[in-house]
Amino acid sequence: MVQNTQGDEGSCATATGEARRIMEMVTFRKKQTVDAATLAQTVRTVVVDDRVASRAKLKEEPFRDGPPSTGPGLPKNKVTTSLYTWNIFQIWAIIPLDLWRQFHRAANVYFLIIIVLQMINAISITGGLPTVAPPLALILTVTFCKDAYEDYRRHVADHAENVTVTHQVDLVTGEVKDVHWQDVEVGDVIEIRNRELIAADVVVVESSDPNGLCFVMTANLDGETNLKQRKVHTDMKHDPKDVLKRGATVQCELPNNRLNTFEGTYRTGTASHSLGAENVLLRGTQLRNTESIKGVVIYTGAESKIQMNNAAPPVKMSSMTKLCNVETLWIITLQATFCLVAAASAVTLNYRDDVKCNMYIWGPKDNDLSNWDRANCIQHTNIGEDKVAYFFIKFFNYVLIFTNFVPIAHVLTLDVVKLMQSSFMENDLKMYHEFKDLFGVTQEFPMVARTLELSEELGMVDYVFSDKTGTLTCNVMEFRKCSIQGISYGLGTTEIGRAYRERNNMPVEAEVPPLPGDKQTPNVNFRDPDPSDRSRPSLSKVISDPGNPRHQGVHDFFLSLSLNHEVLPEKRDGQTFLSASNPDEAALVYAAQHFDRRFHERKMDDVRVSVEGVEQSFTVLHNLEFSS
Repeated sequence: MVQNTQGDEGSCATATGEARRIMEMVTFRKKQTVDAATLAQTVRTVVVDDRVASRAKLKEEPFRDGPPSTGPGLPKNKVTTSLYTWNIFQIWAIIPLDLWRQFHRAANVYFLIIIVLQMINAISITGGLPTVAPPLALILTVTFCKDAYEDYRRHVADHAENVTVTHQVDLVTGEVKDVHWQDVEVGDVIEIRNRELIAADVVVVESSDPNGLCFVMTANLDGETNLKQRKVHTDMKHDPKDVLKRGATVQCELPNNRLNTFEGTYRTGTASHSLGAENVLLRGTQLRNTESIKGVVIYTGAESKIQMNNAAPPVKMSSMTKLCNVETLWIITLQATFCLVAAASAVTLNYRDDVKCNMYIWGPKDNDLSNWDRANCIQHTNIGEDKVAYFFIKFFNYVLIFTNFVPIAHVLTLDVVKLMQSSFMENDLKMYHEFKDLFGVTQEFPMVARTLELSEELGMVDYVFSDKTGTLTCNVMEFRKCSIQGISYGLGTTEIGRAYRERNNMPVEAEVPPLPGDKQTPNVNFRDPDPSDRSRPSLSKVISDPGNPRHQGVHDFFLSLSLNHEVLPEKRDGQTFLSASNPDEAALVYAAQHFDRRFHERKMDDVRVSVEGVEQSFTVLHNLEFSS
């Protein structure tokens, strides 16, 4: 009996535990259902190559609190960073908006108060005429012209970006047509070609690279000129026609300002593919080392990641402006002190009987000299019986008298000087730089004054903090010297060595001229000694003589340079150029080419090079990716 009772109790306990577990599973499933419903409001759904369906999905998105605040979804790709709307119908709205901004300046508010005081007859010293109004109007007009000029330049820059051409793909007809950036919408399929800027945030679906890879330069995002690798999802690159078709959907996170993270899913009729940051190209980046890619637009315009990272520009003030503001406050404080002392003195002195009866101070009442009576002179004074009211009247009288304490033209003068300074700097040929790249395209780098408030700060730099030398230099690399098996090859010195000698008052070696017949190779400035000079090792003599004991080491060195890299060849106008993620890599591969170890192409896991005219193929066993 005891054993049976215990067994029944154990069975009851087991049944109770099972019931509890089932209830927990039901509760968990309910929570999952709630979470899924909530998740439906926290994802973006994009229908590939279907604008109508994508717009309908965007309208279902909730409003999102900032910063930055967005929502529901924005289909258009037009970007506006100017403060005002520059068109013929709304241009007059600029004036009140700019006046509102200008009267946030303390000086303008001060002079507006002076104008109001001048129009009050009881305290006016100008007969009720606002004599400060004309100069204040001139200041506001000139400042308005300056602000309008700056904002119009933003408008021109916005327009130039919005009308940049990209290529839209119609998946039904296969037609590829040129469209402006501002006409791109969420869900469109666009084609980006080599060295073109990305028009919007896109998911990479197809690449001309056999491995589904592409490279982008993110200098507009993070200032880095090194190329970043992006790729088509591994399961999508094998048969892009089944993936890139009308009606497929992309589900991804709502627009945000996180540049380095992304979560999404690409869904076709039969499969789903998870997406990460390595599958997305962001607006403003430049496609490099890749002939072309095709992508689905997921974020446009103000919802692109680069635009969502553009916070409201801070109000920048130079040290001169800050000094002027402090000095202005001290002047106003001094003026108020003088007015208080003068008003108190007026109340104290003007109520004395001997002062009240001085006609030369007060004058006859109503300018009637025949009605003057010294014995009853109090009736002819302009002093009331209320001393407090008289004190405030005299105080504002003296405020108007001492108005010129604050120079009304100092703000205007500074603005005009800064405007002229920026014009001089932008038109100074010594601050303009241009060069031709490897493709013969002229790259222009003019000086641009993006704000007029900081021009006087240019000559006041005390310290410069930098994370690397490339930030402070041209970041142009040349192959000058090398050390192979403990032997140094190459003549001359580097820029660093030359600068070191100049700083320490040491003699600087003269630049070694090239020998007659020396090859000219980009990014290679190697000077070999004359082969007849046996006192110095000649690299060209060693590499051209297979019987030299050092030949094999030199051969392996330059063969390694031609093989171990991520450089890709780019062809243009019948010529082949090497495009690298950084200038160091390009200089090393060009150095191998200079010594007849020429890199040709990379296909899948094979690298093809030519050694002294003989083509050879090598298999890539493993790739050690660069990581910062």
